[in-house]
Amino acid sequence: MSIGHLLFGLQGRASRLHFWLGQLALVVLIVLIVAMSLFGLASAKGATTPQELLGAIGILFLVFIAFFVLAAWVSWAVAVKRLHDRNKSGKWLLLTLAPTAIVLWTWFTQGLPAVILLDKSPLMLVLQLVIAAWYIIELGFLKGTPGGNMYGPAHGGGGC
Repeated sequence: MSIGHLLFGLQGRASRLHFWLGQLALVVLIVLIVAMSLFGLASAKGATTPQELLGAIGILFLVFIAFFVLAAWVSWAVAVKRLHDRNKSGKWLLLTLAPTAIVLWTWFTQGLPAVILLDKSPLMLVLQLVIAAWYIIELGFLKGTPGGNMYGPAHGGGGC
């Protein structure tokens, strides 16, 4: 599998090794985001006018958003292919959005004070931990389907 397909494609299967290589790529992206943010903040400190400061912050924000979108896409692309290797639909990843959906629903229906209370809720913490554990175990440790499945033929690792 090419690195481009691993990081950006949504078709086919990915082994556990490919999943962990994708996670490594995400770590590199996050390090780049942090480095660029620090560089951008250093540039903003040198601004002599409010317009220069706003310009530097605006560029920093756009770069941050671009890297965030890139990291999110890479994360989902690798995870979808890993789920395919387990003979599951990529729709299973929607489970990872449950905490975000709950927070947004609470915010729109009950307001920001309720979201602050929800954030401190032990049930919300447990939900997040259960979803994170499922994600890591399912995608990072469990073997893929041996042989071909509805998402494609077995990769070289034979269900690795």
